[in-house]
Amino acid sequence: MLMTPEFNTMGQPLPDGHRDEKAGDASKAMSSYKALVLVFMGGGADTFNMIVPLGCPLWNEYQEVRAGVALLQNELLSFGSNGQACATFGLHNALPFVKQLYDGGEAAFVSNVGALAEPISPVEYKKGNVTKCRNLFSHSDQQTAAATLQCQFSGSRLGGVGSRIADALGGQDLKTSSFSLAGLETWPQGIHTDLTIVSDSRGIPRLDRHDEFKGVLSGIAKTRHKNIYCEEYVKQLSTAIGSSEKLGGLLENATLASSYPTQGSRIGRQLQQVARLMTTRAQRGAERDIFFVETSGWDMHNDVVDDLKEKFQELNDGLGDFVGEVKAQGLWDS
Repeated sequence: MLMTPEFNTMGQPLPDGHRDEKAGDASKAMSSYKALVLVFMGGGADTFNMIVPLGCPLWNEYQEVRAGVALLQNELLSFGSNGQACATFGLHNALPFVKQLYDGGEAAFVSNVGALAEPISPVEYKKGNVTKCRNLFSHSDQQTAAATLQCQFSGSRLGGVGSRIADALGGQDLKTSSFSLAGLETWPQGIHTDLTIVSDSRGIPRLDRHDEFKGVLSGIAKTRHKNIYCEEYVKQLSTAIGSSEKLGGLLENATLASSYPTQGSRIGRQLQQVARLMTTRAQRGAERDIFFVETSGWDMHNDVVDDLKEKFQELNDGLGDFVGEVKAQGLWDS
């Protein structure tokens, strides 16, 4: 920090008095709690083997096009649907809990969704006279596009969808937090809403020997500086340490409402941490929470049938335990 140009050119790095602590707004009435949880299948899930048309011409087309990896009818859990090209579809048999949610009217499938800047035909695409997604055949760019829903722009400078939702909710005077259980990712990063990163195994990383240095840190936080760089650094440091200590303490004492089993898969551990964070909503004064969960390994080039079944089983089991806990907390219908 001492060698950076900003430190040496933005005013003298000297103390400038005492910083007054901000008082919280205790008069605001809290609204009901709601949360959005995104499970991102990193690499791109083979959803053509997740939902399969049955008992119609599309079934024959599916068998022909997907020769070698096409599922048989006894490998699918059939369900009905109105207003579609086929009256019956099949869900991969490794997803029985997802089907249970669908049959109970608690889940929906939205198909034919992808990166598109504007309506476009193959002829228009070849002519190049329409707005197209950037680097359409780049794997990493399309993952970013899925996180931003702004595929016509490169990078993630406009923020992810989750972050924009969080910023909009915060703009409506709703206390909103954004969490990532998968590290620093695009989807949950906002401009106005700070992102909190939570480990699926360790929870909230906390400062070692915090109690020993608590007095020193308090003195740093309460000192105002003339140098704007020093001032912002102190604010960020103070906010990060204070937030991690408060939330870390809440998580350590969180009690789940169900007999949530120990999770073996990464997706299961992440969803369990989400459930634990939800139990702290009252202590945090939370009105809206945004959660990003990622399960990787979906970009399969070999052994697609077996590997996809294994991934779907992990997802199904993780969702089953998580939904059971959310219902036990009384949040499922909130």
